[in-house]
Amino acid sequence: MAILSIDYGKRKIGVAFSDEGESIAFVDKDLHIVNDNNLFANLKEIVIEKRIDKLLVGLPYNNGSETAFTHEVRKFAKDFANFIKQQYAITLQVDFVDEIMTSRIGSQFIVQKRGKNKKVKKFDTKDDNFAAWVMLSAQL
Repeated sequence: MAILSIDYGKRKIGVAFSDEGESIAFVDKDLHIVNDNNLFANLKEIVIEKRIDKLLVGLPYNNGSETAFTHEVRKFAKDFANFIKQQYAITLQVDFVDEIMTSRIGSQFIVQKRGKNKKVKKFDTKDDNFAAWVMLSAQL
């Protein structure tokens, strides 16, 4: 089975996924997931298509302490796992990881891949996906 890594944001969701052997992390640079009423349905498609059995969710901390947003992210992960179990009889293991610096590292990776002459837009959706990729790569 495989892992789905999630960089949860108030507006956008970054995702990356592993192969079924959980040895390589992948990012789909063309995948854009918005935090809206279709969020669970959009993520469900990935869970089914990629045969996901584990979620890796990044937690935001403030100087090492949990915040209201940290609790929101935890609730999202729990609610999504419950939705998948109730609707599709799939039990997802949910693990959390500190997401510190993952967006910055993801952005730097994009700059290196594109070349220094092309500027990366701040809040580019690809940043979110690469942040999820950074989290997942560190866990494999």
